[in-house]
Amino acid sequence: MTGHGFARCALAAWLVLALPALAATPAARVVLPDAVTPEHYRIDFTPDIEGLTFKGSVEIDVNVRRATNTIVLNAADLVIDSATLGRIQRARSVAG
Repeated sequence: MTGHGFARCALAAWLVLALPALAATPAARVVLPDAVTPEHYRIDFTPDIEGLTFKGSVEIDVNVRRATNTIVLNAADLVIDSATLGRIQRARSVAG
């Protein structure tokens, strides 16, 4: 990949990620339920410059603060092909 191609790819990736955030106003901000909160993200994506889209995957470590039947994600204008719930670690109580 040439330097110019890399710059175009980096710009397109920035636009794909930043434009939705730039368009949101504080009044339009949606606050997610606090029963499940994200702790750490591992993100992998591949931009399609000509199609102005991208494909990718994400793993999110979450903290489940109380019992819930749902996990809510911000996913405006995203198509989620599949989702899985992985390994569960229970917090150990600390005797004090």
